[in-house]
Amino acid sequence: TEWEDLDAAALWLQARGARKIVLVGASMGGGIVGQFLARSPKADQVSALILDAPALDAQMVLGHITDELKLPLRSLGARLAIPAFALTHGANLAQAAVIPVVAEFDGPVLLFHGAADRIVPPEISFAVLEARGGRHQAGLHHTDAEHGLECAGGAERVADGALDRVHRHTPLAED
Repeated sequence: TEWEDLDAAALWLQARGARKIVLVGASMGGGIVGQFLARSPKADQVSALILDAPALDAQMVLGHITDELKLPLRSLGARLAIPAFALTHGANLAQAAVIPVVAEFDGPVLLFHGAADRIVPPEISFAVLEARGGRHQAGLHHTDAEHGLECAGGAERVADGALDRVHRHTPLAED
């Protein structure tokens, strides 16, 4: 339901004259961006995405974590956890699979992902690029960093560069 908070922020921006917005999401924030795109009537206001190690598929994330921790049953346990969580908590984590939604987004998408990420598998970012199939502007900055460290030591510089790159592909016309 966190996407509803993003929906409220988009409404706030719209009330202040914003016609287009750039969404930035890191880790679970990437999943929230995906849910917003899938569910919000304001999704058409989004002109670009910047995603850092986006958790766009709960089952892939759980499988990756259990594999990284070398837990018994590994990915099998993760596959069983999704329906078990739905039974015990009433939330369907299977709905937290938004790779296709992000892949179909019409605007530019800039991804950051570290190869040493022990939380969110880099395969998620690669799956987005593959599913976009060159039909849309997309880029991936793939480093050897761990989770959340893709931009360490220069997050502001990287964010400024990312926004500059997005603006080059998204005209800032006063429409």
